[in-house]
Amino acid sequence: IAQEFIMTNVYRDRHGRILQLPSPLFLVLCNRTVTMIYSAVLLRLRGQNLWFSGSLDALPPAVSNTCASWAQYSSLGYISFGLQTTAKSVKILPVVIISSLRGKKHSLTDHALGVVRQ
Repeated sequence: IAQEFIMTNVYRDRHGRILQLPSPLFLVLCNRTVTMIYSAVLLRLRGQNLWFSGSLDALPPAVSNTCASWAQYSSLGYISFGLQTTAKSVKILPVVIISSLRGKKHSLTDHALGVVRQ
């Protein structure tokens, strides 16, 4: 929630001009950097290695997640946070319906979640 506040809030400089955070990518970079440093400190405190077998397998999902976060924060310049959250929660029902048509079996809970989140 703090990140959405930072992206949607307006700030005033010392001359009184209204400004917004200029780059959503900078916010994503700061977020990821703090997370990596925090994780590294925790791993060291526990005496665990920073690199382990399979570490590089996490790279593609991490890059995809970073790109998705950048797109999400960039979109806040065009739509409200409430609209964005609603759009993200609406997507589950079409996914369940289409995957069911393609032959995937879903539990009653999956269908109920798809309807409730609408």
